[in-house]
Amino acid sequence: MSAVKQTVFIDQTKDFKGFISDRVLAQLNNQYNSELVNAENMAIGMVRDACGSRYDITGELGKTGPARNATLIRWMATLTAYLLYGSIADNDIPERVVKNYDDVMGELRQVNAGKVRVQLDRISDSTGKKTRFQFGSETRREHNAF
Repeated sequence: MSAVKQTVFIDQTKDFKGFISDRVLAQLNNQYNSELVNAENMAIGMVRDACGSRYDITGELGKTGPARNATLIRWMATLTAYLLYGSIADNDIPERVVKNYDDVMGELRQVNAGKVRVQLDRISDSTGKKTRFQFGSETRREHNAF
């Protein structure tokens, strides 16, 4: 008999409020919690891919209670809820869930491109220096007509 698996970051009792109901969560999950854990692991991978080069995602995921970042909670809850729906037909996924997913993926693309900063801990190197961001990677415009 398998043991019930635990999520890494998502607090199942609080973080899904407004994203997925307890009833639907129970229907999409299984008795061992493995569907939820698998969906959360995929969501973690998506966030790491988008933010891992700039932000300390492992450290952020290790935080508990009020120290957890609200934006990261929203991203994780949205992505995990959407990924849980992966086992049902596309036309049965609520439009709100798809819209939330699309919005979060857009935010993650902007973070990955360096166009948006978030209040997550930045990566530090061995000397303690934190990641620096340079916005505006476009070449400077030349206004000299000559």
